[in-house]
Amino acid sequence: MTNLNQVRRSRWPLIIALLLILGVVIGFHLLMPLFGVTLAITGAMWGILVASVTIFCVLILLFFIFSGGAIIALGVFGFVWVVIALILFPILFPLLIPLFIIMCLVGLFRK
Repeated sequence: MTNLNQVRRSRWPLIIALLLILGVVIGFHLLMPLFGVTLAITGAMWGILVASVTIFCVLILLFFIFSGGAIIALGVFGFVWVVIALILFPILFPLLIPLFIIMCLVGLFRK
C-alpha cells in the first residue's frame, strides 16, 4: 500500500510541470498578438517551433506516466508531428531532430 502512495505522489511533480508548460505556452500565444509582433511567415514558424518544443516536452514527461502501448502511440504522434513540421518549415530541422532523438531515447529507456 505504501508503494502505491509513493507512485501517486511521484506523479504530482510531472503533472504540475505539464500544466506549467501548457500554461506558459498558451499565455505566450495569447499575449503575442497583443504586442503586435506577429508577421505572417515568421509568426507561423515561431508558432510551429514553440508548439514542437512544447509537444516534445509534454511527450517526454508523459513517457514517465504511461507505459506499454501508450508509449508507442505517443512516439508515433511525435514522429508524425516532426515530419509535418519539417515539411512546412525545413529550417527547423536542426532544432526538431535533437528533440525527437531525446524523446525516442527517453521512450526506449523507459520501456
